[in-house]
Amino acid sequence: MGALICHKEKIGKGYRAFRHQAQAFELEKQKLKWEIFCSKKGREMEKERPLKERMELENERMKELELINPQHQRSKSDPSIITG
Repeated sequence: MGALICHKEKIGKGYRAFRHQAQAFELEKQKLKWEIFCSKKGREMEKERPLKERMELENERMKELELINPQHQRSKSDPSIITG
């Protein structure tokens, strides 16, 4: 009877060790997926950066033009100025 209990304990310990290894494997998979996701997002952001910078420069130029020529801005926002 003692040998049977000892054998069951070994099986239980082996099963727990296996479960821990399986959990560690799942965590590694999740970590890898997260790293792939972050890397992909980082590349997308780098690709979009020049477009964002260009749009910011265009907005600055438009603001400068509005300061230089306020009539230009009013004519864009009020169509009655154009038609008289």
